Amino acid sequence: STDVPQQKTKRKRRPPLVPWKKPADMPRRPLSAYNLFFKERREAMMKAAQEQQKGAAGSADGNKKKKKSNKKKQKEGCNIM
Repeated sequence: STDVPQQKTKRKRRPPLVPWKKPADMPRRPLSAYNLFFKERREAMMKAAQEQQKGAAGSADGNKKKKKSNKKKQKEGCNIM
């Protein structure tokens, strides 16, 4: 018969009774390289996104008005678009 080695079962770690909390007077962790990069670029990216949304909103409004005017013309009997 082949002896199968028994696997060790991991014991579950008991959670601490009182969770550890960092004291308020300790300094914060320094920012990572990505955070520093993104901090510099975020303002420009947000500005570009706002400009893009404004343009999209304006064109969406224009398209709605155009569709409404086309429907009105069709109801009136004008086939000129």
